[in-house]
Amino acid sequence: MKKLYPILLLFVLLFNNQKSIAQIPNGGFENLNSDGSIRNWGNVYLFAVIIDSLGNQLVDSIVFDGPLYAKTMDSYSGNYAMEMRNAFNFTANQGIPGSVSADTDSVYSAWGSLEFLPLNQQPLAFAFYYKYLPVAGDSGIANLRIYNAQADEIGHAQVILSGLTSTYTYSSSLITFTTLDVPAFFSLNFSTKFSLADNPTNANLGTYLIIDDVTLSTTTAVPLAETTDNNFSLFPNPSQDNIHVNSKQIENTSYRIYDMFGKIIYHGTIFSGTQLISTLTLANGVYAIEFESKTNSKRINFVVAH
Repeated sequence: MKKLYPILLLFVLLFNNQKSIAQIPNGGFENLNSDGSIRNWGNVYLFAVIIDSLGNQLVDSIVFDGPLYAKTMDSYSGNYAMEMRNAFNFTANQGIPGSVSADTDSVYSAWGSLEFLPLNQQPLAFAFYYKYLPVAGDSGIANLRIYNAQADEIGHAQVILSGLTSTYTYSSSLITFTTLDVPAFFSLNFSTKFSLADNPTNANLGTYLIIDDVTLSTTTAVPLAETTDNNFSLFPNPSQDNIHVNSKQIENTSYRIYDMFGKIIYHGTIFSGTQLISTLTLANGVYAIEFESKTNSKRINFVVAH
């Protein structure tokens, strides 16, 4: 039996203009099927139908908050994004979370949330833009799994979405590999809610999740927030032991550092000039720093790789 060695593959970016690899089919959700549904994405839901002794069909009492998944024009870029909403089965007293998975077929064909998609390069980072509006403490999830040619799982990236995120937010996560096997396939699923196995509470009506511009990348580089504001900067990126943050503002600037779950882990104030912030206590991964002064603001993503 082959022994597994936990390895986090981290590579230094050699060329700043290296782009994301187009391995996720229709990751921008712009391509539609003839019926208006989004190509290459979907899920299969089974609902019970009972036939009584008289031949009458007895179906569960299910209330839908909207389609469990469907295109929306509330996009980060382009014309469309993917929106997921919940339903509730009052007969079984069980929430039904909205969920979608990627597929190579134009119309989703897998049963459940697992569909193998081919990889043609080694992916290192997984990213997307999202909005999340939870009800009663719901948490959403993005789940990427990497497999070798024998369909054994060899890597993963998981992002938990929590808290109200009413404007598009960028999420990026490094992929953690457990072996040195060559990646051959991946599966990718988004859901408005943890599975019952992970978090045994019902998905609530009213919670919904929107995603757009889903990508895999061959580098650990994380794009900056889309802004021309050069008043704030940081280096080095990736970082090992510390980052230097710089503010060109005359007035004081506050900053907040977020982990990939959106939790604030550091905060402080920068005076005009450069300030050193230690990253020694941070685990390897992707983080974001948000600068804010009276006149300017900027959000920069950075990688910690000890």
